[in-house]
Amino acid sequence: MDWQFSRSKHNSFEGFNNAAMNHFSADRSGSLIREVVQNSLDARDASISSPVEMVLSLHRVQASSNEEITSLEPVFDQILSVSESGASKEFFKNGKDQIGKHEIAFLGIHDFGTTGLTGPLDGPAGPWFTLVRSTGVSEKQQPGALGSFGHGSKAPFSISRLRTIFYYSIIQGDHDIEKRFLGKTILQSTREKSGEINAATGYFGMSETQSAILDGDIPEWVIESRGSGALGTTVLVASPRIEESFFELARASLLANFYLAIDSGSLKVKVGDLAVIEKASLTQQLESALEWLDLPGNEHAEKLREKFRSIQSIRNPTTSGILKSGAFGDVAYFLRHSDEVTWKRVGICRANGMLITYKPPLLKQFPSSTTFDLILWVRDPQASENLVKMENPQHNELSFDQIENETDASQVKMAYKTFTSEVKSLLAEIAPAVSLEEVKLEEIDELFGNLLEGSLDSKISDVPRIREISSNYSDKIKVPNGKNAGPSSGVGGGGGRRKKTGGSIPTTEGNSVSTAGWTNLSPLHNFSFLIESSDAIGPKGLSLKVRFTPNESGKHNLALMSAGEGPERRLLEQAGPSGPLALGETIEVVGGEEAVLRVRLSSATKKIDFGIEALLVPEPKTGEK
Repeated sequence: MDWQFSRSKHNSFEGFNNAAMNHFSADRSGSLIREVVQNSLDARDASISSPVEMVLSLHRVQASSNEEITSLEPVFDQILSVSESGASKEFFKNGKDQIGKHEIAFLGIHDFGTTGLTGPLDGPAGPWFTLVRSTGVSEKQQPGALGSFGHGSKAPFSISRLRTIFYYSIIQGDHDIEKRFLGKTILQSTREKSGEINAATGYFGMSETQSAILDGDIPEWVIESRGSGALGTTVLVASPRIEESFFELARASLLANFYLAIDSGSLKVKVGDLAVIEKASLTQQLESALEWLDLPGNEHAEKLREKFRSIQSIRNPTTSGILKSGAFGDVAYFLRHSDEVTWKRVGICRANGMLITYKPPLLKQFPSSTTFDLILWVRDPQASENLVKMENPQHNELSFDQIENETDASQVKMAYKTFTSEVKSLLAEIAPAVSLEEVKLEEIDELFGNLLEGSLDSKISDVPRIREISSNYSDKIKVPNGKNAGPSSGVGGGGGRRKKTGGSIPTTEGNSVSTAGWTNLSPLHNFSFLIESSDAIGPKGLSLKVRFTPNESGKHNLALMSAGEGPERRLLEQAGPSGPLALGETIEVVGGEEAVLRVRLSSATKKIDFGIEALLVPEPKTGEK
C-alpha cells in the first residue's frame, strides 16, 4: 500500500493552481461545513426514521504509525526541487514541515444514519466512484449521488495544508457489511527521469491498481477515529488549516445554513467538545452562537448575522403557511415584517433544509411591497432537484447558466418562472403593500428642477433607446443619434425649472414640464406595455401592464410619455391615491433584470391610440438640490 500517481493523459503538465479549490478560498471553513453537511443529508438512509447524525472532531496521530502521510514526503521533495519562488514553493515547503512533525492532525467529519458511499469501486458511476475517483462529475449527471460532486467535492482539499483527504465508508454490501478506504491528494504534476509526466492527483490504496483498501487492511487509526461500526462515511482532512475558534464558527455556520434541517429533526451534530446541536437544544445553541458573534472583532459576524435574521423569521413569523405551487409542490413559507425589518428579501431553502440564497433569480425586486423577510422551503424532493441543477459549486447561488443540458434548462426555466410568479402572487396577498404618498402636480416642478439640470447641449447618447408596443402592436421608435434631437428625444426644451405654464412637453391638461438636460437618467431597454382587459379599466383610468429592463439598480420614478414631437409629445399623468402624479411611485429596480408592474393612468387619458416612451428618473439623494 502506497501513493500512486497515474501517467498524465497526453503527457500534459498540471500546475499547482486549482480553479475548483479557488472557489472556496474566501471562506474555506464555511464552504466545508456547507458541502459536507449537505452531502450527508442527501445520503440519508430512508429506511430509518432517526436523524442524520454528524460528529466534527480533531484527531492527532503519531507520525510513526501514519505512513499514509509520511510516505508523501518524497513527492513533496521532488516538487520542491523544481519549484520556483511563489505560492507553489511556499505551499510545499510548509507542507513538508507538517509531514515532519511528531504528530499529524486530522479534522474528522463523521456521519451516521446514512447509506455511506455505495456503488462499484471501479465505477463508472455510483457515489463512491463519483466522489473519490472522478473529476468534474456531479449529481446533475449521476442521479442518486450525494449532493454535488463537481467543484464542491474540492472544499475539503482547500482547507488541508497538504491538499490530502482520506475517505472511509461503511456500507451494506450484497451479503455483509463492507468497509472501504482510500486516500486522495491533489498536488501538481511531477516528471520522471524518462521524461514521462505524472498526474497531479494521487491515491493511497493498493499498490499498482490504486484501488480501495478493504475491511481488515484498513489502518487502525482510521477505524479508531470513527469510533463506531455503524453505516456511514468518515472524511479525514490531513493537517487542517483552521482557526482556533473553528468549532464556534462551525456551530454558527450550521445554525445559519441548516436551521430548518435541525428544527425539523432531520439533523443532529456534535461539534467537537463544544456542543450538540439538535432540535431540543436549538434555543440554547442560538443564544451561545449570538454571544460569540457579538465578540469584538469577530470577522464572521457580518456575513452570518444576515442569516441569523432569517432564523428569527422562521421562529417568529408574522405569517406562515404552505404555498401550493403548481411547479414546485408544497412550499413552506415564513414571512416577517416589523419595524426591525428594513429590507425586502426572499431566501430559498431546498428539501434537505439547507439555505441556498437570498438573491434568487426573478425574486430580487418588489416595488409594490413594503419591507419584509420571506423564507421559502421547497420541500418536494423532485422540485428541489430543479434547484440543485441551478446551484453553483458553493451552493449559495442559483443560475440557469449552471444547467448545461438545453432540454433540462428549458424545463427548469419554465418551472422556476412559474414558481416565481406564484411567489409574487403570494407576496401580494401576505406582504404589506406600499402606501403611496400624495404628490401634487406643483411638487413635480421641484422634482424635475432638482433632477433634470443641464443644458441644451445634452447628447442624445444620454437618452435610452426604447422599444414600444402600442395597442398590442409592436414597433420601433427611431431616434436620431449624435445630435440634439429636441423634444422628441426628451433632451430639448428650455433650461431650469418650469413655471406654471410654458415648456416643451405639455401635460394632458395643458400645463407643461421642462425636461431640459436629462443627463441624470438611468437607461432602460425592451420597454413594452399592454392595455389590460376591459374589466381592469375602471372609472379611475386605464390600467397598463408595463415591462422593461433597466441598466442600473436603485430607486427611480417611471415617467411615461406619448411618442411624438413638439406639442404632440406629453407626459401621461398616473393615478395617485389623492390625485394625479406626473411620475409614478418610487420603485426599486435591479440592473439587467426585467421589471414588470401595473400602472394606472389618471382619468385625463381616455384612450391610447399612440405609442408610449418611458424614462427612469433616479430618486433624488438626501440633500441633493
